[in-house]
Amino acid sequence: MRTQWQAGAGVSLLSLSVTVALSRLIEHGIRPGIIVPFAVAVAVADGVVWLAMRRGIPMLLAMLGGAVVAVAVLVVWVDPSIINPASSHFANVTFLRGQARAAHAALSSGGTPLAALPGVVVVIGALAALVAAATRAIWQGQVARARGGTVTQLTGCVAPSFGAFVYSTLVSADQGRLAAALTYFAGVALCIALVDRSPSPRTRRVRWRIPLGTVLGATLALAVVGVVGTSLTGMRLSVFHVSTPGGPRPAGTALVSGTALVDNLRAVEVHESNVVILHATSALPTYWQVATLDSFNGTAWEANPAEVAALAGKSQVDAQALETASPPVPTNGTNFAASVQINDFASRLLPSPPHTVAVSGLEASPVGTTGVLAAATSDPQTSYGVTAQLVPTHPSSASPLAADDPRLAPYLALPTQPAIVSFLAHDAVEGATSQGAEVQDLVNWFRSGRFRYTLDPPATSGSDPLVQFLTVTRAGYCQQFAGAFGILARSLGIPTRLVVGFTTGTPEGNGRYTVTGADAHVWPQVYLGPGTGWVSVEPTPPARGVSSVPANVVEPTTSSSPTTPASTATTAPTTVPTSGASATPTTTPPPSSHSGTSSPKGHGQGGFPVLLIVLLVLLAALVGAALWWRRWTRRDERADQGPPEQRIVGAWNRAQRALSRRGLGRRPAESPGEYATRLDGLERSAAAGIGAQAMSHLAALVEAACYGPRPCTAAEAEAALSWSASVLAANRRR
Repeated sequence: MRTQWQAGAGVSLLSLSVTVALSRLIEHGIRPGIIVPFAVAVAVADGVVWLAMRRGIPMLLAMLGGAVVAVAVLVVWVDPSIINPASSHFANVTFLRGQARAAHAALSSGGTPLAALPGVVVVIGALAALVAAATRAIWQGQVARARGGTVTQLTGCVAPSFGAFVYSTLVSADQGRLAAALTYFAGVALCIALVDRSPSPRTRRVRWRIPLGTVLGATLALAVVGVVGTSLTGMRLSVFHVSTPGGPRPAGTALVSGTALVDNLRAVEVHESNVVILHATSALPTYWQVATLDSFNGTAWEANPAEVAALAGKSQVDAQALETASPPVPTNGTNFAASVQINDFASRLLPSPPHTVAVSGLEASPVGTTGVLAAATSDPQTSYGVTAQLVPTHPSSASPLAADDPRLAPYLALPTQPAIVSFLAHDAVEGATSQGAEVQDLVNWFRSGRFRYTLDPPATSGSDPLVQFLTVTRAGYCQQFAGAFGILARSLGIPTRLVVGFTTGTPEGNGRYTVTGADAHVWPQVYLGPGTGWVSVEPTPPARGVSSVPANVVEPTTSSSPTTPASTATTAPTTVPTSGASATPTTTPPPSSHSGTSSPKGHGQGGFPVLLIVLLVLLAALVGAALWWRRWTRRDERADQGPPEQRIVGAWNRAQRALSRRGLGRRPAESPGEYATRLDGLERSAAAGIGAQAMSHLAALVEAACYGPRPCTAAEAEAALSWSASVLAANRRR
């Protein structure tokens, strides 16, 4: 008994060792706040499966029950408010659905480590629990088949944890590689040491022996890992990892950098949704511009090399390198002031309102219409004030630039596009009499209800994702809408560029705003002449249930935008151009609600009965299945405890059922002897073992038990059980 407990402890350690490998898939996951819940889930799954299989419940049902119970415990561990009647989250289906949507968005966002959202912790923890349940179920099955002997193969129960370890390596999270490898190797070694034992022929006690080959192999593997451990942290065998230039982030640096914002804005938006980027005070709501993407290479929009270097904090970049021959902009607009306190953002190009004309409190300066360039990379102590210009929202009466003006060429350049792209653009602006009206119509087209916003768009197929997006899927997030708008606008001859930065943020009152990673955004700017300059527009449609802009602010014309009424109030004004009457100019496009990780606004109590019913039905199904299986198996147990004749008949019935499952059942008119003779012929012709010889012995015993003149003996009953076990074993292997 003692050795069984020791072997079982080795299997448990094997399951626990994979928790470090899985926790590294989560941002800052190798810490007690993540590993402890995973370990609890593993322990619960392991214990439930062990107890269930000891009670005779079949392997698959035990695995399912162990995983379900472990996930339930994990959900409660991660968020105890779910079982707190005083909490608004108590048994709330709406809240759970919101957590599941946020987890789905994070899991499909394109990279690891994943955001440490409650739903993500539950999903990865559920994987660890499933590994533990499978490991324990396989081991208990091997123990049962050994019938008190020594389990000679460990391969089966190692397979689940090894698969999870390899999976965590392939998805290539940039943290804890060495810790995960060492922990898993140690778990395997301890498992082998506790399980690998043999009974002494003299004393029948367990004689522990050192598996020399295993020890040498593990030592060699650990030596290799120790020598090349530093290089392993840079290894990228990636399934869905999106690499960031510059390699993994060093410890102590900012979670969000200018490079990450431009290269993978969606990952910032999802993974760092709770990271506070900056605190700001502004006289007017405004978007926060960081960099511009001026060129489209046929696949992606790109910043110029000088901007890329400034985003990465390169010291050799100066304002002169960022200056380009950009078209003229107005200089007589109305100014407003804002101040910024950086909390977590690393870049030399700093967040500032569009059209910033002056910077104070920091060694920095505005660079044309690109943004603000600081002398050094920003850190949590960086704070500064800015003065920005308000621009008109419609073309002025100033003379426009000639279409062939070289200063416009970079913002009109466009690789060859399919003819349908130009057709869609011209169809969307049909009837417009000016560039301003074309821009207005194009914005209205994207926001008219034809398209929808989602952080998890459907996959595109074919050679041109743009055409698929515009004509088939019509669903995406801000990068797709801004990029598509830029291509369509340039195909109409409208100078266009994209701007990367952040939306207004969360208002805190008195003109204060908190901007987080969830506010990361990209939007287009169009050039409408020297008297108007660059004007921000917002083609990204609002998410369902999000209000539009106030009635006194110009927005996409309500005649072609059925999404929301123009009179609904919100906190952010707009700079969408219009061909209509003038309105008070502002600096902010309407909100796009591009954050996919926001919490539900309210928590209704109507979800409690539904959740309770689902849990009760699931519990009833598990209990019913367990009782049915127990009743089925006890039928044979009762037969084995009766008189010898009854035990012989029970052994014969079990053997018959095993053969019936292979399609070799007994015919209605066959006697036991005839059945055994037919099986013997089948075994000889098929050259495959089906236990025909054992069935011949069983047939003789069952005929004697049913029709013989003398009673059967206990020895004959034991022989019948042995022959029946032989038939079961022969057909189980098949």
